[in-house]
Amino acid sequence: MTLHECDRAGRLAVVVVGSALPLLVYWRGMDVVPWFFVVALFLLFLHHLTGRRDILATVRYLGAGSFSLLYVPLLTSFMVLLRGGEGGQWWILFLFAVIWGNDIFAYYTGRSIGRHKLSRVVSPKKTIEGAIGGLVGGIVVAVVFRYALFSDRGVVELAVLALLLGLVGQAGDLFESMIKRSAGVKDSGFIVPGHGGILDRIDSLLFCLPLLYCYIMLHGCLWHG
Repeated sequence: MTLHECDRAGRLAVVVVGSALPLLVYWRGMDVVPWFFVVALFLLFLHHLTGRRDILATVRYLGAGSFSLLYVPLLTSFMVLLRGGEGGQWWILFLFAVIWGNDIFAYYTGRSIGRHKLSRVVSPKKTIEGAIGGLVGGIVVAVVFRYALFSDRGVVELAVLALLLGLVGQAGDLFESMIKRSAGVKDSGFIVPGHGGILDRIDSLLFCLPLLYCYIMLHGCLWHG
């Protein structure tokens, strides 16, 4: 097996193993997470230990593989926990709507009045005005949801939650852009033509999932059967 084939096999293994984590969380809950990472990291180390490559390249691949197991698989597992609770589907819908509202308002606000760059190095097209407009859009969506679905929650409470989700979502978007720039690529994939890849569509959601889960658990909005 050549070095390139070995690296490709390692990436495929990380994808397969990482995809198993949300399923394990669905069946066994979050208690399975520590054991999953113990086994997954051991197998990852074993794979690179037996491969024939430069030691510095090995460390780099180990770091990338370990991070890959943490980034998408672990964070998306919180969606499984949300959906598994009573009323969880409405909170997931709320999250998607707030993030989409944030993205839409940010886009049109940035195009119309955007002047000051939010992050020249990581994402030069994003502006501070667009970011503020996005936060306002997310709050508007949250207020609509309050009257449509969550009448037992306060308007200010959901507005503050939407503000926090918007901030974390924008940070998640910049974080993914930073990863792409460090890898020297424009898009995260080619499965979704014209949209930059699947990760580009969910990067704003990833860190929002554990935030929303912690919020609704602390406020008693979600019950597991």
